[in-house]
Amino acid sequence: MANLKLITALVTITSLILTGCINQPKPGSPEAAALIEEKKIDKATENLEKRIEEEPKWAKERPTNPGFLYGFGESLQDDISTARRSATLKAQVDIAGQIRQSVSNLTKGFQDQSTITATGNSDVYGEVNKRVIAELEIKRASVKETKVIAVGGKVQAWVLVEYPEYEVKREVVDQIKKDKEASQQANKLELFKELEKEVERMRNN
Repeated sequence: MANLKLITALVTITSLILTGCINQPKPGSPEAAALIEEKKIDKATENLEKRIEEEPKWAKERPTNPGFLYGFGESLQDDISTARRSATLKAQVDIAGQIRQSVSNLTKGFQDQSTITATGNSDVYGEVNKRVIAELEIKRASVKETKVIAVGGKVQAWVLVEYPEYEVKREVVDQIKKDKEASQQANKLELFKELEKEVERMRNN
């Protein structure tokens, strides 16, 4: 009886092995290549699903904290250091664009309310913009959040940077005051006076 059970087990194992061999495509055949490609796709899908699942909330929906600008960056690299550095750089580039837009919006408001365009001096605030942005780009945004995970033999990093809007407004006011022509125009504007008061309040807090 014991021999019969042993024989049955051997037959079953042999059958499974043979079935596996039969179903296994011949190396180098189109079927084998297709199987390899299918496994690659499955692995890539698995890695992507993990990245989506692990993505932090602040990457999906940036904070809306009044008084701050937020830049986001992500990167998939071979090591932690490179992944963090690359993601941080992307976040810095992201926020630099927001800073430029914020500066442009502020000075456009002054230009719309002034007589600069009418007098043919429309480049006054354009020069101010350049100086403001040059000064602000020296001061890097601070890293607010970081998340790093291992996925598919690589490193995925997410980085969120934060920049106070006060710095943007302060620099705009300071640079306009340094420019005689822009200062003369801006001092006539209620919008600029309000911005000056806001910056002064922030300085005192």
